[in-house]
Amino acid sequence: MAAMLAALLISSGALALQTTRRSSARVVAWQRHAVVARELDRLVGASFASLPSRAGCVTLRSDPPHTRCITVAELSPHVRRVTLVIAPTDRGVAADTVVIDRAIPAHSPLVGP
Repeated sequence: MAAMLAALLISSGALALQTTRRSSARVVAWQRHAVVARELDRLVGASFASLPSRAGCVTLRSDPPHTRCITVAELSPHVRRVTLVIAPTDRGVAADTVVIDRAIPAHSPLVGP
């Protein structure tokens, strides 16, 4: 009877450990998604003229701790390519990279003809 109970407890412990690892991986994935979305929103909301001033790398201690690198390449006088790299400080987690092209509209409906 004791052997059966021990076997049951060992197998349930292994299952609990596996479930905890999967849950932790999901939490990390959601945190990474939130960081990328937040930083991307900041870049999309920034004015075209201010994009070059946002270039560079900074290490943030927010949850989760990560390094944010932004590069801005001028493809033409009216188009800039912005590359955002979010690299978690945990070396076991891969970095995320997002590339967006920002352009100045040829004509704005808010400005007169």
